[in-house]
Amino acid sequence: VSRFLKLKPVASLGKFSYSIYILQYIVFWMWGGEEADFGFWFLLVVLAAVAYHFVLVPCTSDRVFSKVVFAATALSFALFFTFSLIPLPWKNFFFQRESHHDRTPFAIIYEQGVVDMRLDLQISKQDEEDAFWDWENKGLGHKVINPSIALDPKDPDVLWVAARLHREDREKHQLQSRRRVRVGSKHVAKNEDVALSVSKWNSRVAVGLLSVSKVTDKYWNAFTFLHPIEIPLPPDAANANTSFWTPCLPPPLRHPVNNTATLRFSTGPEDPRLQFGKSDDLMHITFFSFAPGDRGRTDVPPRCADPKSYGRFYETTVFAEENRLETKQVKFDEAERSEIEKNWMRFEVKSAAHYIRSLHPYIVVRHSARRKTTQVIVRTEVPVFAQLVQQEKLKIHGGSNAVLVCDEGRASCYFLATFHTVDKKGRYLNYAFAFESERPFSIISITRQLPLLNMKDRNNFLSGLEVVQVQGDRYVLFTYGCNDDESRLLKVPLSLVEEWIFPSQHYHPKQPTHITSPLSTKSLFRSTFRMLHHMVDRDREKFVF
Repeated sequence: VSRFLKLKPVASLGKFSYSIYILQYIVFWMWGGEEADFGFWFLLVVLAAVAYHFVLVPCTSDRVFSKVVFAATALSFALFFTFSLIPLPWKNFFFQRESHHDRTPFAIIYEQGVVDMRLDLQISKQDEEDAFWDWENKGLGHKVINPSIALDPKDPDVLWVAARLHREDREKHQLQSRRRVRVGSKHVAKNEDVALSVSKWNSRVAVGLLSVSKVTDKYWNAFTFLHPIEIPLPPDAANANTSFWTPCLPPPLRHPVNNTATLRFSTGPEDPRLQFGKSDDLMHITFFSFAPGDRGRTDVPPRCADPKSYGRFYETTVFAEENRLETKQVKFDEAERSEIEKNWMRFEVKSAAHYIRSLHPYIVVRHSARRKTTQVIVRTEVPVFAQLVQQEKLKIHGGSNAVLVCDEGRASCYFLATFHTVDKKGRYLNYAFAFESERPFSIISITRQLPLLNMKDRNNFLSGLEVVQVQGDRYVLFTYGCNDDESRLLKVPLSLVEEWIFPSQHYHPKQPTHITSPLSTKSLFRSTFRMLHHMVDRDREKFVF
């Protein structure tokens, strides 16, 4: 052991150990990766060696040079400390908002008519005061993410867009916590100071219009202004001491090792989904939100009175002629007690609203407008989803609302929707699936992974879906949020989507086709790579700009 420790590389590593200790967090922040791989350690050792020879040794040997180095080091730490005191929105404004280096491409053109383009959704200057009146620093550094789309029932060229206005603010609070500790054979109460880290996701809903013809033509004009809407509280929250969506929350997540706690929440409606009713042509906006609660003296929301339910699902109906909005909470019956799913998927059958409440287990609920109740009408297990959860260790969540797709003669119809999976590292994969248009709404088939924009360390959340017709051709428009930073749209011909979903050319919705081979993440990756390789083959072309 002594001989090994006397080796020159090992001895040099011992000299650099203090520099490695000092620089490890800085290098990991510069590295930007999720894991500390070989490249990270190599960069860390190289920078530690440079810091040892040019900072540590001069500071301990040469008095004149040490003063210069000491002054430069002190100035660097002072600048770093000053930068840490700048509020996060101002950091985003100065160092991110004006930088276009990390922006996604404007458009990616594949073969077979597939186009992935950036949605340029903005809030006008006139609406900023109404949109961000209760946000710190107003709307500085906000993002428009997770858009949902729906065709206007009276004009097939008008595409309505509902998106989420989003910004993350981080705060720190010092709170006093009272807990019981054991002293000898007795338990005594002890007051402790707890450092609470709050991650607040400011959230608001905005609505705008797009032109189907302009989005699908060769210029891909996907720019529009969104207008914020003030969603009213549901009637059951009218007795709360608030007039807006100030949430109540569960207790913070406690870390007893270092006596800290973390709390993460949203301040309003999240991820709106847009759909028009088939019978009344009214706009319905569904969204998830924490339960409204009393506004506290600090930015830390109060605890919920009901410890079992923190998040709830709501639906707002827009009565345009009356200039009125009406919000209701969508509740399932008391037999369903599992954790709330944020991404319910709405669809209508025979003028009745239905919701896919969960994919594993597969639960469909039906809302009765006359009785004002919601009941579970389908509850079963789908082998494909069960295998993803049990064998692949993935979490399955919903995506966009379901859209009814029929052939020209309306002889056969099916519903098209999307879902996403989340692995242990928090990475998202998005898919489309088809299910029957009649009860029990059996799952027909699912696609391979959808070819959304794939960039390093970016998650895509598919939140919108619509089928449009342009000059006799039908397209599926998928809208999604890219890394909680911007919005994008994927245009795919309907015929190509049906090739992905239905392996047989003689498909009929009355005869569901199920995946015969076991579905695994590896097979999904392989099929996705085969599809992308076919799309970007050397003999074909792919344009990115």
